[in-house]
Amino acid sequence: MLKVNKFFLIFIVVIACKTSNTSSKSELLNNGNLFECPKDGICTIDILNNKLIKLKKDEFDKPYIDFEESSTINLLKFTYKRHPIKDVADSNYEEVIYIEIKKNEENISLKNEELSTVNAIFGRLCFCRGSSGYFPIQEGNLNVKKISKNTYKIDFSFKINEVPQVITFFSDTFNL
Repeated sequence: MLKVNKFFLIFIVVIACKTSNTSSKSELLNNGNLFECPKDGICTIDILNNKLIKLKKDEFDKPYIDFEESSTINLLKFTYKRHPIKDVADSNYEEVIYIEIKKNEENISLKNEELSTVNAIFGRLCFCRGSSGYFPIQEGNLNVKKISKNTYKIDFSFKINEVPQVITFFSDTFNL
């Protein structure tokens, strides 16, 4: 009887391991992409037509963004917005990534310091004393590929050294 229980226990452990591996792979898949927005918030991609972004500094040397009109550039805006905590003041948290895309651009493949050519900017917006604001993205890999007439696929992995971040990678499709 003791041998049967050991066999049964080993069988259960093997089945449990296989099941958890399968489910963890499926959790990573989101519309065919290897990106899933954190469950505690929502992620969106918006296109700001005919806009470009400028990173400026105020009189206290703190960075802020300013939008300008452009006839040749559209601005991609990726946003992660965490759900506020009920009954907790100032619990809002948001990360935003801006990337300029030229209107006739078909493919973009940039790494690290090359990201300045698309003016990649990361914003951390929260009540996080001393660790919020806007920062140029200087470390990462960006790939944008035109997949049909107006549809593009973006894969962007990046790291910010100035402040903590939740989003380090996103992948999605969008229309220009």
